[in-house]
Amino acid sequence: NRLMGNLAHAIAREVFAPCLPPSPDEAADRTSALLDATIDQLAAPLRHPALASELAFAQRRLPEAMAALAQSLAENGLVVEATELQVSGEFENALAVRGAIDLVARDAAGEIVIVDLKWTRRADSRGKELVAGHAVQLATYGAMAAGDAPYRAGYFMLNQRQFFTLTSSGLIGREFSGARTLPETWAAVQGSWKSWRDAAVDGHLVAT
Repeated sequence: NRLMGNLAHAIAREVFAPCLPPSPDEAADRTSALLDATIDQLAAPLRHPALASELAFAQRRLPEAMAALAQSLAENGLVVEATELQVSGEFENALAVRGAIDLVARDAAGEIVIVDLKWTRRADSRGKELVAGHAVQLATYGAMAAGDAPYRAGYFMLNQRQFFTLTSSGLIGREFSGARTLPETWAAVQGSWKSWRDAAVDGHLVAT
């Protein structure tokens, strides 16, 4: 899974340059053209004879995954703004956060849409995060990329070729009715951190 995830992220970075997304066929063709060299660079263990079935799976599934991602972006009317966008921020005067957002797009109104790429054999946990209001990674990325401006977000499950998003986002994909919005999830993160910080200041907590 880690090898496949590394491959998928590296290829997505090349296939989805900042502009209108390619067509599904173009995304699949470009992925196929990049795949052998990328495997040699990042996933050489897949060349071992014992992993022949995994190699064949990668050669088939990754072009399909990138085609599905291209289709999802087009269905939602999105333009790619950046891939692997490095972001950072400091919140509550002490909560420092940094990371890399897999794909940042904008819709027709100019609103940010964050797409976090995931490769996993089972996608259930990401759907449960959205339902429970625990999609902390998406909420954090939204806070760093959009600040106080509105944004939308979701997980693109590469292996399953599905876009997981909240029903309230209005995006096309597999929708989940969440206990709270992503900004509300971020507010909960900040609230938890503030409580910890205040307790530490009051002497109730000590670092170990």
